[in-house]
Amino acid sequence: RAPDVPPNAEIMYELELLEVNEPLDIAMLPEEQMLNLVDAKCIRGNELFQRKEYMQAVSSYQKGNNFLQQHMEREEEEEYVMSSAVKNMRIRCLNNLAATQLKTDAYKECFDTCEKVLALDKDNVKALYRCGKVMLRKGESSSAIKYLRRALELSPNEKVTSYG
Repeated sequence: RAPDVPPNAEIMYELELLEVNEPLDIAMLPEEQMLNLVDAKCIRGNELFQRKEYMQAVSSYQKGNNFLQQHMEREEEEEYVMSSAVKNMRIRCLNNLAATQLKTDAYKECFDTCEKVLALDKDNVKALYRCGKVMLRKGESSSAIKYLRRALELSPNEKVTSYG
C-alpha cells in the first residue's frame, strides 16, 4: 500500500513529557547491578569495535570504566576490598579500551591503560603484549623486547596477534 503521507510533506510532531526521573547514581548501585551496567557498556564497545567505530568504542569502554571507578571510590570510604568480579570486569574493560586505543594510534593512552591492567594483574598477557607493541611503534626496541618476552614466557602457545 502507498504511504498516506505524500512525499516532501511537512510533518509536525507533538510530544508530551510524562515524567522526569532523577539521574542514576552509579556509586549507590549494588555491586551486581553496577557490574551488569558495565558489562552492557563493554558489549556495546565490542560491537562498535567490530564495526571499526573506534572512537565510539573508546567512549563506551571509558564509561564502563568510569562506572567502576565511581563504585570503587564510594566503597573506599568503607575500607574497600575489590571483589574478584569487580577486578575481572575492570581488567576486561581496560584491556578492551587499550586494544581500541592501539587501533587509533593513541600509544601513550594505550600504554597508560595497560599499566593500569598490570597494576591489577602483573602477568596479564594481553597488557604485556600491547605494551610491547606500543614500545615497538615508538622505536623503543629494548623495552618492547622485555614486555614481549614476558608475555611469551607466560603464554608460549597463545596466538598473541589477536590482541591487536
